[in-house]
Amino acid sequence: MNDSTLSRRSFLTGVAGAVATAATTGATVAALPGTALASPAGPPSQSPTALPPDVANDWIETLYDVVLAEGLTPPNAARIYNYCTLAMYEAAVAGMPHHQSLGGQLAGLPSVPVARRSMPLDWPSAVSAAVATVAGTLFDEASDASRVRLADADAAQVAARRAARVPAPLLSAGRQHGQRVGEVVLRWMADDGYAGTVGLPYSPTAGPDRWRSTPPNFGTAIEPYWQDVRPMVLRGALEVEPEPHVPFSVEPGSRFHDQALAVYETSQLLTAEQRAIARFWTDNPRTSGLPSGHWMLIIAQVSRARGLRLDTALETYARVGIALHDAFLNCWAWKYRINLLRPISYVHDH
Repeated sequence: MNDSTLSRRSFLTGVAGAVATAATTGATVAALPGTALASPAGPPSQSPTALPPDVANDWIETLYDVVLAEGLTPPNAARIYNYCTLAMYEAAVAGMPHHQSLGGQLAGLPSVPVARRSMPLDWPSAVSAAVATVAGTLFDEASDASRVRLADADAAQVAARRAARVPAPLLSAGRQHGQRVGEVVLRWMADDGYAGTVGLPYSPTAGPDRWRSTPPNFGTAIEPYWQDVRPMVLRGALEVEPEPHVPFSVEPGSRFHDQALAVYETSQLLTAEQRAIARFWTDNPRTSGLPSGHWMLIIAQVSRARGLRLDTALETYARVGIALHDAFLNCWAWKYRINLLRPISYVHDH
């Protein structure tokens, strides 16, 4: 994020390094490809390079709980984590000397307010105010309980900074800066195309190889127009094309039939370990904070276990949030273009 010539490929490749490196090292995490880690600057109590990642981790866990409670769809959850983690990163990047704002680098993102060097501020307060500002709009139609949960999370961060004896002027300056950053992110978010996808009717095409609603909940098609949402680094929703699936066939011995048969036979002979692995990765609506939230929690766990710094955690969350947003965008675009039936439908039929 510190090099304007950084390629999209190296940026996304860095996502894997962000998690893997954090999982195998301590607080002195190596820089991601194309990125230099911030070095301590200014008083240790004020620098993101010397602060723990508590504010970021606490907010991720709050967002996870709210996403779970609200029963959001997987691509919309990825969108939410993306905007919230970007807000957190942008709120503190001015205090990370060797990092650069993503303004002008992500699709359509304008310049983001930069804190004046002549006015010291409390960076955790800025991070909390930024994400609270963005989350407040993202969840403006959420339940009362969820909105209270978000407000309580922000209030808890203020209380924690006061308990840490952060001077009131620094706390106030931090919150004002974070709110300004959050407002810029919200204006950018407002025209990302999401609003135009909400509530549009959808009728799936019929056919023996076409998708249809499946047990156990027989739900409707999820986010069929998601490809109209703006990407972050992809040129378009369909840019990354998957390998074509094997030709559809109902004939025993065909490649398609053999694939489905392998799924069925494996499901009948699952070991306890296989069941545990499957349940660990079962990230369905209203039973979890969804797949993107699962990865966010993994970052939180690693950052605590390895004692990562706030700047490292913020960069990791932002990279992973961007990658998840675009991954869901690309996946959903091809999902509806290919429109293939699910294995459970084929197994029941054949």
